[in-house]
Amino acid sequence: MKKFLSQLIDRWVILLSAFMLGNIRYFRKSIESPDFEKHIHHVSVEAPVIDGKGVYHVSGETFAGNLETSVVVRLWKGHEYPTIFYQHGNVERIVNLFPYRENVFKRIFYPKTLELPDYNLILIRSFMDGEILEHQQRIQDLNYFMARLAFYTVLEEKIIQSFQVYGKKKKQKMVYILAGNGFGGIVVNLHRAYFNTATAYVPLLAGANPGHIFTESDYRRLAGKRVRQNKRHVENRLNFENDFVRVMSHNVYPMLAYYDRVMMYKQQIRGYETKPVNTIYQGHYETFSDTKAIRNHMLQVIEQVQQSSGFTPGAGYKKKT
Repeated sequence: MKKFLSQLIDRWVILLSAFMLGNIRYFRKSIESPDFEKHIHHVSVEAPVIDGKGVYHVSGETFAGNLETSVVVRLWKGHEYPTIFYQHGNVERIVNLFPYRENVFKRIFYPKTLELPDYNLILIRSFMDGEILEHQQRIQDLNYFMARLAFYTVLEEKIIQSFQVYGKKKKQKMVYILAGNGFGGIVVNLHRAYFNTATAYVPLLAGANPGHIFTESDYRRLAGKRVRQNKRHVENRLNFENDFVRVMSHNVYPMLAYYDRVMMYKQQIRGYETKPVNTIYQGHYETFSDTKAIRNHMLQVIEQVQQSSGFTPGAGYKKKT
């Protein structure tokens, strides 16, 4: 019964999404695109000069032309302090965080649901935030979709590189935790696959095989006819499992939902076989609403990172002897 109800919720939300999108479908107009590695190498973007709380606007060049986003600094202690980057999901409206807009980021970190003394907390604005109608039209092109993911991946790397300058001056180990849910979690895994410069990666309900979302899961209802006719092509373009598993670092802490009908468990757990996976026996959207489970997962990762890095909130880093 639990499995049936969890999957029913996912299917109902997907059907509602299909209705709301009308005749718009993912990759309906084009399924042509370079692979992720080429996209990432092509992105040209500069990190904003972050020096405090606020919203920093960013633009960059990609295979899909000029793309824009914002970096929202919600907590700020200083460049030398540990930083949590959060990339939100596909259907969330993030820019108006308070007081009425509901989203996973807000439920995890606000109001005071997760105490983060001596941490920087940075949100990267993602899909469905800002020019919604334009974005909905453009997701009908696979090249645009992949360019977006690559854009956010490179942007996070550029910010990390800019912060590392301060770490070198202080001659101390810098701590970066990259977290994200849904499509934001895919960005987290892309960063690990192609840069791997963060201390820890926390993909929530995401893996390294996003192609299967549009070819095998119930979410395929939102994909265009071209996808159904060219499943292997779409999977070959979107899946990056081979590059992900080449990274041998034990620094990824995934969370997956066993009854998920979007990020299907058996498809997305591939690549995590040697990694500890926090498995929740719920559906996709049910788990997104489970604030306690997601928050506890984040707390556990933060605690592990603190132990391994030697950073203690309120005391700073342990001095090397």
